[in-house]
Amino acid sequence: MSVVIHKRPGPIRQIMAMIYDFLLLLSALLFAAIIPVALNSGEAITPGNVFFLLYLLSVCFLFYGWFWTHGGQTLGMRAWKIKLISSTSPTISWKQAAVRFIFGLISWLCL
Repeated sequence: MSVVIHKRPGPIRQIMAMIYDFLLLLSALLFAAIIPVALNSGEAITPGNVFFLLYLLSVCFLFYGWFWTHGGQTLGMRAWKIKLISSTSPTISWKQAAVRFIFGLISWLCL
């Protein structure tokens, strides 16, 4: 029986994966914004619209949550050979993804 040792990626690899994922998320958000604008007869969404903000936040969660629960890697993480692992199972659940997303959001708000 062999023991697998998981090594934490360095900060440069983590930052580069975040930049890569940010660019992918930005393009997903731009495409996602087409739907509410089309439903609004092509007019711009008013600034500070809470429903639009919550919609975009849910798109962000679905983007990250889907990748994390289906293989443990976003495309940026895959490019930089970083994998999200769970201590209890091979993949993480949607509940674990939600907790990770919320704490990640809080940490970015602190920045």
